[in-house]
Amino acid sequence: MPGTQELTAEQFAELVRPAINRVQRGVRERALAAGSADLPRRYGLPHPGLVDELRFVLPREPLPRQAFALAARYEPVGTVQAHVDELVAGGWLVASGDRFVPGPGTIAYLDELYDLHAAATAPWYTGDLVPLLDLAATLLAAGTATGGPAYAVFTPPYERPGGPPAVKLYNRLAALRYHRSDAHAAAWAARGLTAERIVALPADHPLRQDIEADTNRRSAPPYETLTPDERLRLLAGLAALP
Repeated sequence: MPGTQELTAEQFAELVRPAINRVQRGVRERALAAGSADLPRRYGLPHPGLVDELRFVLPREPLPRQAFALAARYEPVGTVQAHVDELVAGGWLVASGDRFVPGPGTIAYLDELYDLHAAATAPWYTGDLVPLLDLAATLLAAGTATGGPAYAVFTPPYERPGGPPAVKLYNRLAALRYHRSDAHAAAWAARGLTAERIVALPADHPLRQDIEADTNRRSAPPYETLTPDERLRLLAGLAALP
């Protein structure tokens, strides 16, 4: 692969993906160690994975039912909708017309989850986060032109008033991942695959490799807005985050 300065946007999309994933995974693991693993049990919250994934969307505005399936697009739609029904029955989600807002218990749960994410991202404060925050904001804005249905739901991410910059960065990067998620879904759907089939397709299968290459192409447009120096700063900034 050429040096970072010579990378196409498509090649950069492939390169930056694992860097973003590593950062996201690290925060989740530290949050689990800090207490997020026990949080759903204390609240009695069912299906916390779905609620956690929607942490930066639920506080922002009422969500249509179909939005929940986009947060778990590799699970059967019927299963996700059954989870939504259970959350509604328990008062965790409250109907607002044909949409849903978080109930009081969910609001309290998410508030505590944000505190845990603040603790989990505390090691990031060894450096200046403003450049990464600005780059993430640029990419999020650029992605609106080519993002799919999930991206339309997940952006812009909700940012808690007075919240620490590190949590904002964590959630901006999480929201940005949905541009690639939509690109991936479009790539495998274009080849007649379902979510179940793409999950089962081995990484070394030629069709899977073709889908991943198409995903890189479809997820490239936001990165076209960055200069080579900005792309390098993005990679370096992500690499510096523990």
